[in-house]
Amino acid sequence: MFCISLLQLVVLTLTLGCLVWYAYATSQIKKASVEQSEALQKPCITLRSGPRDLDDAILDGPPIAEITTPRLQILNIGSGPALRLCYELRELVAKGTVGMRPRGFLPHLQQRDSWEAPISRGTLTPGDFDFLAEYESLSGTLYQTRIRIENAVLVSFDFSRCEAQRILNASRAAR
Repeated sequence: MFCISLLQLVVLTLTLGCLVWYAYATSQIKKASVEQSEALQKPCITLRSGPRDLDDAILDGPPIAEITTPRLQILNIGSGPALRLCYELRELVAKGTVGMRPRGFLPHLQQRDSWEAPISRGTLTPGDFDFLAEYESLSGTLYQTRIRIENAVLVSFDFSRCEAQRILNASRAAR
């Protein structure tokens, strides 16, 4: 009788272990499925750029693109629309001085579509700037793009998923 009870305990313990493993595997499958769905409609915001004119060539700098449109153009190169897009162009100036900080909001920007911001290209020439854009995908996931611009040259690009609140809350509250 004791052997049968012990055997039942072993079988039930193994069954419980299998159920726990199955629940974990199912949650991993669910997570991968959500991630795959998000990838199919993920937006990615950047600035439109193009090759430099021969007169604007920088011979001692790295071979990177310069903003060539008359106004700053915001482009969605992602596979889905960018919703509730907040953007800000921050002038990097010496500590204690205030630089310009034009900002704006777009309700949406379709994939492969661009929008001409009311910021002229000429304002980017004598200085360094950070362009920051925050936006949501169709699923409500928050994304962020950071671009460094030095003397109208795009020198770095960072695209990431945000887990925290919006950094550009001031832009959102201004609407």
